Amino acid sequence: MSGLFEVKLIGDEYFTFITESTDPTACSILLRGASKDVLNEIERNLHDAMQVTRNVIITPKLVPGGGALEMELANRLIAKSKVIESI
Repeated sequence: MSGLFEVKLIGDEYFTFITESTDPTACSILLRGASKDVLNEIERNLHDAMQVTRNVIITPKLVPGGGALEMELANRLIAKSKVIESI
């Protein structure tokens, strides 16, 4: 059962919003952009984010990125080098 039904003007088009539902089962995402190219890029990014979310929900395991492996390796090498006597 929905609680609030609204029709809003966004840009040049009217959109229907059903909010405050007691048991929501679906949702819609409204994308807007300055141009078709921007909108296409936003859509691709959203699609990628949804795929990542799906993958994490199905298999809740992550591999850190962004140089995290190299940073961890460097920290362990520094720690190990402090307990080894110099040449």
